[in-house]
Amino acid sequence: MTIVGDELGVGVGLDPGVVSGAPGYPAFYEVEVTNTGDVEDTYDLTVEVPGGWSYKLTDGGTSIPEITLPPLVLNTTSLQLVVTPAAGASPGEYAISVTATSQTDEGTQHTAAATLSVLPYGVNVELTPESTTMDPLGTHTWDLLVTNTGAQGDTFDLVAEGAISSQDGAAFSPSEVTLQAGDSAVVQLTAGPLPSAPLERDSFTVVARSQGDSGVLDYDTAEVTFEGVGSAEMMLLPQEQTVEDTLQATFVVMISNTGNADDVYVLSGSAVPALELEFEPISVYLERDAVTSVVLTATAATEGDYTITARATSASSGAVYSDTSLLTVITNRPPEVEAGPDQVVGEGDVVDFEGSFVDPDIGDTHIIRWDFGDGGAAGGTLTPTHGYDDDGAYVVTLTVTDAEGEMDRDKLLVRVENVAPLVDAGSDLVSDEGAGVALGASFTDPGVLDTHTIEWQFGDGLVALGTLTPVHAYTQDGVYTATLKVTDNDGGVGVDTVQVAVANVAPAVDAGPDETADEGAEVAFAGSFTDPGVVDTHTIEWDFGDGVTELGTLEPVHAYGDDGLYTVTLTVADDDGGVGVGTAVVTVTNAAPSVTVSVSPTLALPRQEVVFEGAFSDPGYLDTHTIEWDFGDGITMTGLLTVRHAYEVGDVYAATLTVTDDDGGVGQASVVVGVSLELYPIALHVDTIAGAEVGQELDDILNGELGGNFGWLSWAGDPSEPTLAESLTLYGNSGDYVNPNDAQDSVISVGDWVFGAPGVVNSTEVRDALGLLEDYVVTVPVWDVAERSGGDVQYHVVGFAHVQITGYDLAGDNLVSASFWGMTTSPEQ
Repeated sequence: MTIVGDELGVGVGLDPGVVSGAPGYPAFYEVEVTNTGDVEDTYDLTVEVPGGWSYKLTDGGTSIPEITLPPLVLNTTSLQLVVTPAAGASPGEYAISVTATSQTDEGTQHTAAATLSVLPYGVNVELTPESTTMDPLGTHTWDLLVTNTGAQGDTFDLVAEGAISSQDGAAFSPSEVTLQAGDSAVVQLTAGPLPSAPLERDSFTVVARSQGDSGVLDYDTAEVTFEGVGSAEMMLLPQEQTVEDTLQATFVVMISNTGNADDVYVLSGSAVPALELEFEPISVYLERDAVTSVVLTATAATEGDYTITARATSASSGAVYSDTSLLTVITNRPPEVEAGPDQVVGEGDVVDFEGSFVDPDIGDTHIIRWDFGDGGAAGGTLTPTHGYDDDGAYVVTLTVTDAEGEMDRDKLLVRVENVAPLVDAGSDLVSDEGAGVALGASFTDPGVLDTHTIEWQFGDGLVALGTLTPVHAYTQDGVYTATLKVTDNDGGVGVDTVQVAVANVAPAVDAGPDETADEGAEVAFAGSFTDPGVVDTHTIEWDFGDGVTELGTLEPVHAYGDDGLYTVTLTVADDDGGVGVGTAVVTVTNAAPSVTVSVSPTLALPRQEVVFEGAFSDPGYLDTHTIEWDFGDGITMTGLLTVRHAYEVGDVYAATLTVTDDDGGVGQASVVVGVSLELYPIALHVDTIAGAEVGQELDDILNGELGGNFGWLSWAGDPSEPTLAESLTLYGNSGDYVNPNDAQDSVISVGDWVFGAPGVVNSTEVRDALGLLEDYVVTVPVWDVAERSGGDVQYHVVGFAHVQITGYDLAGDNLVSASFWGMTTSPEQ
């Protein structure tokens, strides 16, 4: 247990231990200050550097001579120390130190030391003027004062970066400078003209870098205001254009302001030969780097080839920018069409058409369309074919349209004459007496729009009208001639005949459709038969294919004892010796077992034994079965229907019983078991279980600290005895937990505090509750620190332990013993 005291302490760290620097060139350190005591304290910060040197100690850029730090948590801060050696510092290693001294007790202090290794190299630069105005198309010069601040001679490389750049041609004279220690020199930087128009205002930087040590450098920066520069680019699009059947074309003028100042551009143009040009708009205002487009409409008086030039004139400079495009204008004339001669054909005949046309505009494309006068049409060809579905006179029209919409058309007349139907009464037939003979006749008529009347004469004095496929039953055997006559609505008649031979036959039997059923299920059969001898008598017999037969019915019911494929036979015999046989196939499939499960109890504690009971039934009484339990926690068991199982971890589990028969049929049933996640209010100190092994007996787990407290907890801060008894009673009430330091926290976890229940030790209700808990493994909080404030005690939670109470003596010794079953960081594990 840790009790907070009032010790003072401080620690200082300086990193890195060794830094390389140069005269007049800063070196950087990180300073770490830690309050190692038990109370908040303020520390004076002292930095020691060689004489003539400068330093700055900051926190986030703010100078800081002292710092205040809390104890224990958030007790460390990091500061930044910048040390700059004197300009004439000699090469060598110099000591740097930082000391933190307690303002509470000056004897409480700590010093950290480091080394600054001064190199023999150093440089300083100064660029003048700091601000100037420049014409980007001209040149400008700056002076750069370079001073060797090192302890020995050195050569320095010079470079310019930014708006004035060495890469864009800016040059130093000389390009490098060699100086003895302490010497200075003025170098001139010349720039311009610049390769592109820069921003109106920008800056650049010059850098001097030591050749003796490339890490030693200095730089200075200047601002430049650039005078305005006008520049533009222009394109006329498209570069070439051809228009037909119109004298007008549209172009787009693209204008881009490539200067560094806003400008106004005025549009104008000309053409050879001359034509009318119109810009919309006639002038545009463009900001720097902006792009816009202007529509140019060109209107010609006649067809021909034109060269068009568009111009944009800068309002600020008078500069003219231009581009040229070519325009070709073409006009159009209509084609001349010939549809061909008139024709005479019969219904259904294919008519061949041969049209033609001439177009004086060579190179035109055309759309060809035929209208055949009966609602039919065709396109894309001058030589289509077409058949007419009814007699009559039809006017046919050919239309040809060129790509510019010019067209011409011509017509011809087609006369179509009626054609009588062509009849086929079908092939000669053989039938049984009393059976229906299906006659299958057909006819064709090229006049597909004709209507028709149909008449059958069957040769036995009976007739049928309106159908080509009548069914007729002859009551006597013999040979009959059936005649079919078809008449169209224009009076055309077609006739054909067919021979029908009628004979005596035996009954026709149907055992019914194939069936599918599960083993043990009844199959209902539906047999039937027909016999043209309507006065015959019959015998009926079923053979079910499994050794069982049945007589006298067409609709028996039969159940199969095992899965398999069975052929069922129905035999019907008439009294004249005619026999008919029909078969059907019955597919009997395996039936899966039907499974049920139950559990007691449905709500348990971790490691409490739960009893599962299963049962199943299977219509396949000869099947064998395998049994498997899956308890939902990764544990399985096979072979038994009644089993026992204990869950290690609190959760909600689905336990499943699976029964599989020897044919692969599977039956399943599941049941849900809830395992309590409750905590119980016994405060277990971390030292009590230190080094304990799972299953080890703990002599005393009721080991609270501070007077009057015996390790009981109070979830909501109410220390009354009835609340403690309720918390110890299955299944507890840790859901009432309230964090003493955060009323919004109602979920206990590692790092939280829990109220104690001081003075509540022994009562009938508490003893009864403990007696009930002896049968279960329960979870309790583990603590390391206890604090008292007035009459309240709080425990600091560092984990959770699984224990099983094995005994207690509250009246005298305030002792509870238990066995240890493991440690966890979450009450839900």
